[in-house]
Amino acid sequence: MKKIVFCLVALSLALPITSFAEETLSTTEDSKVESSSASTQDTEKNDEKIVESSSSSTVDSSSSETSNTIENLYGDLISTTLVVFQGEKVTAEMLYQDGGFHGAAFRDLKLLDEAPTDKLGKNLVKVSFMLYPWEEDQGKKQEVILNMAYTVVKTAPTYNIQFISYDSDNKHVKGKVSSVDGVAASNVHIYGDNTANYDSAPANITGFYPFVDLNNPVSTDTEGYFTLSYQVNYSFFAFNSETNDYSPVYTLNDKTFAGASATTDTSTPAESTQSSSEKKEEKKKGLFPNTGEKKTVYFSIAGIAIILLAILFLFIKSKKNKE
Repeated sequence: MKKIVFCLVALSLALPITSFAEETLSTTEDSKVESSSASTQDTEKNDEKIVESSSSSTVDSSSSETSNTIENLYGDLISTTLVVFQGEKVTAEMLYQDGGFHGAAFRDLKLLDEAPTDKLGKNLVKVSFMLYPWEEDQGKKQEVILNMAYTVVKTAPTYNIQFISYDSDNKHVKGKVSSVDGVAASNVHIYGDNTANYDSAPANITGFYPFVDLNNPVSTDTEGYFTLSYQVNYSFFAFNSETNDYSPVYTLNDKTFAGASATTDTSTPAESTQSSSEKKEEKKKGLFPNTGEKKTVYFSIAGIAIILLAILFLFIKSKKNKE
């Protein structure tokens, strides 16, 4: 019996020790796992830093290469404002001058292919030009090869512009764009610029297109009407980039309104027609100015009539006395 009791006591004392040992081992293993995971996380962070540093150096390297490779700034295409007539020959000098109008210097420009002008609209030609460094120690000159775009239009204008009226109060000009056949040209853009400082007025669209503001055109409505702010020596033309139809170049001045009626309200064409009829009436009235001339004529006629009647009366009376 004593042996049994002794065994039970010894067993009860051994259980807490075993439990403590298991907890110690568990805690040790957990700490090892945590330490291992922390070590792994630190390693991953270091690897990420290395990757970021590597990618950063790669980006810096690529940006440095891009800055050194100047032709990447142009891409594969340069759109110019050169406009030529159908069948006209495009030369390297034309493209060079067009670039100069916009501050671009395409030095040693050459055409690598023949520039086509038989098709209306946008056309492309392959060219080459040289890019020189700003300073000699910044690198060598580089050759750039790409396409340049230009526009081909019809050989003669296909739009006409009619001046409808002039609003003297608001300084607005109303006009209408129509085809040579008289059909109203809807949704057509009006481009222009003040040519007061030009050496001479632009002759046609080919010489004027590079200098106009292409970002803020005035558009015609569905009936072809448009309104412009009046400026002396403001030149403009109508152009449809989809059909390549265009008008002659017109310049606003006193001669422009020779056939247009002057009115203070240009809301509808009917009102301008009414104004025209009123002007005709004024012209008719102008044939007989109210300055007293009518009364003088009437008095003269009446005086002559009285004199004639007096002479006739005296003649009849003298004849009676003789009898």
